[in-house]
Amino acid sequence: MSERFWVKKDDGEFDGSLPGVPKKGYTADASAIEAMADVSNVKNEVGDKKAVNDELITDKQLVELLKMSKKGLSMGRQGDILHGLGINPALFTLEQVIAMVEMYAQLKKMHNAQQKVKDTNQQNKTNISNEGLDKFYHCRAHCIATRTGLGGIAASYPAGYAKEVYDLFKNALEKGTIHGRFHKRIVASIIDSIGDLAANSTGRLGDSRISCNDVCDDQWPKGVPKDIRDKVDAEFGK
Repeated sequence: MSERFWVKKDDGEFDGSLPGVPKKGYTADASAIEAMADVSNVKNEVGDKKAVNDELITDKQLVELLKMSKKGLSMGRQGDILHGLGINPALFTLEQVIAMVEMYAQLKKMHNAQQKVKDTNQQNKTNISNEGLDKFYHCRAHCIATRTGLGGIAASYPAGYAKEVYDLFKNALEKGTIHGRFHKRIVASIIDSIGDLAANSTGRLGDSRISCNDVCDDQWPKGVPKDIRDKVDAEFGK
């Protein structure tokens, strides 16, 4: 008989220890108690698996997280502060949306540039590595975002951190860009995230008197021809 769910009192009666289990005053036979314990154990196991699945961040959840961040920054007390500064909260939200679109555009450019490197290697039978290519686009994305105004600055920080958390989960599940044994994937993913966050900061803190291309120029990998960047910009626009 399982003692996890039932406690046998001095008077020989069983006292249920879970909600929905009869309390003291009801005596159940051992077989009924064992059956209830088995069902509870199955439910606990299913619940544990569900808890693990619930911890994973989906694309939809990530989008909702970003929406909540934008909404929170332009409502309530923060909205009152903006009004006090003579800033329309609606404009602030518009700046956030523009910044998010700009950052997404840079993400698409990054993927396009990486594909062009692969195509160049196949056509010319070269072995150009696109490692570190993402750092340039991280930098430029957050440089452009912060220049859209206060809303862009506010959107840049949560978006940057959310992206790294999302990438860490993807790499942990072997669905990201980093492969290998589990602990090596996690360590490599953390190191990569630190580099990405540093590139984000470089973009945010760049000299506003020069272009974001120039601010982030040092982030471009030395081994990758810059004409690839020019081709991507020509297709998508700077």
